[in-house]
Formats: sequence, C-alpha cells, structure tokens
Amino acid sequence: MKNTTKKPVGWSTVRQHLTTWEKPELLALVKDLYEVAAENRDFIQARCSESPVSGTLPGDNGKQVLVIRFTSSLVPGPGEYLGWLHLTSNDPVNPVREIPVRMVVFTCGVALSPPSQSGWGAAGERVEYLLHLTNEGSAADVFTLTSNGSLWVVDLTPYLAGLGAGKSLPVTVAVTIPAGTPPGVMDDLVIAARSQGDPSKISEVILNTLAAYHLFLPLISR
Repeated sequence: MKNTTKKPVGWSTVRQHLTTWEKPELLALVKDLYEVAAENRDFIQARCSESPVSGTLPGDNGKQVLVIRFTSSLVPGPGEYLGWLHLTSNDPVNPVREIPVRMVVFTCGVALSPPSQSGWGAAGERVEYLLHLTNEGSAADVFTLTSNGSLWVVDLTPYLAGLGAGKSLPVTVAVTIPAGTPPGVMDDLVIAARSQGDPSKISEVILNTLAAYHLFLPLISR
C-alpha cells in the first residue's frame, strides 16, 4: 500500500489564491475569521480602532475630528500594516467613502562598544577613549549618551546622536586626571547610550582610568 502525504500549503499559495477573490469574498473571509476565535478578534481589532464610530455633522462644511488608534502589541512583529477606514453617510451621491490607513511597526535597539576599556595617565593629563555607537533597531532613532560614576572631569562627544537603522558613529570620551592625584588611584566611569524611541533599550560600557607615575627618561651625554 502506497502512503501519500500532502505538502503543507504555504503563504505564497494562499496569497496567489486570494488575489483572484473579489472584495465581498475577502470581507466574508475576514468576518468568518473574526467570529471563529477570540484571538482573531483581538488581532483584527488591534489593526485599527476609531473614535467616534458614529455622529452627526451640520451642513455647510461641518467638521468632526476622527481619532484613529493603532495598537502594535498584538501584531506579529515589525513591518507595514495596511487597512481601510470605511465611512458611511446619507450622502445620496457618495454614501460610502474608503480611506486607506497605514501602521508601521519598528523595533529599537542600541549597542555601545567595546564593553570595557582601560587607560592610564599622570595627574593633570587627559586620557582618551574611542567607542562606537550602533543603531540596532529597524528604523531611524535618536540616542542620548550620558556619563556616570566618575569623580573626575569627563568630556563626552557627542552626547546626542541620530542614526539610521544599522548605522554607526564614533564616540569620543576624554577623562582628565585631577592635578595632585596620587599614583595608583583608579577611576571607574560608565558611559550609557539610551534609545529615545524605546527608553528601555540601553547599552553601557565601563572605562577604567589609572593615575600613573610621570615617566622621566635619563639624559645621557658622551
């Protein structure tokens, strides 16, 4: 006896089939999906909600502000989501109007590297570090850079930076060792980069600066 197994139908096959459907058929399909499970209702409602859902406008160019609210937490992931806002009225000429609506869902991410560096210098000198800031999100973002923990003077450039998705830029940090600092004293500095698109996305690096002895080379003459 010969066993046969059906190949699973992928999205490309479904999409090819749906492109031949008329609008009433597509609406009927969405209606069936909406009614079959609560999860489907949550997903479809998350695509677009409107307020108010009904109302009356006076004649002579009466106006009403519509608030379209998108919820990105229930969609599958980043991407572009399209839909239609349907307006019905008692207009005898154009009783139905359809307005396209669009929601773009993006991710935020930030990386500051390398994760740690160490440097040294004599009292009164500046010790410089070079870092790299990278936008790991899927859209352009602005990042705020801050320094924390150091008791010494810190110069941070830049402290505010805008980057496109996947782009990087150098960050310069200069730590000035105070005059009179005894050799062997260590200063710990934390540099943090925070996404303004999603403030919960933070990347930090640690810089350790050591106050060292002045080095004098002997003068030898013949």
